[in-house]
Amino acid sequence: MKKIALLFIGPALIIVLIYTILIKGGSEAPTERDINFARLLNIETALVKYYKACGSFPTKDQGLEALISMPQLPPHCTEYPAEAFLKTYNDLNDAYGNRIQYDLVKGSVFLMSWGADSKKGGEGKNKDLELSIDI
Repeated sequence: MKKIALLFIGPALIIVLIYTILIKGGSEAPTERDINFARLLNIETALVKYYKACGSFPTKDQGLEALISMPQLPPHCTEYPAEAFLKTYNDLNDAYGNRIQYDLVKGSVFLMSWGADSKKGGEGKNKDLELSIDI
């Protein structure tokens, strides 16, 4: 089971470590923003795997929870793996403990961390971070 968890965490963690070493000179620990970026990438990887197994992304009603356990709402995924795509609900939270937002809009998937205050907009720790996947 550890091998599967590392498979999901590995690529995002590697990107954060490379960023920390090359861009920041390796002298600073990753910031909450760095960790949020890694978590968004981790969820993106899980969503792509979900899409490949199920033929679609989770609906808005199914939400990111579909990456943790098989959705009860349709459309049903006949190829949902026994190990799921992510392990815990904490994998769906940003570095501040807030749930990462998920939206499907006109051919794109959006993942958003709204920062420490969990509200749209803001500066510093409250600054939003968004990642999109074009379908």
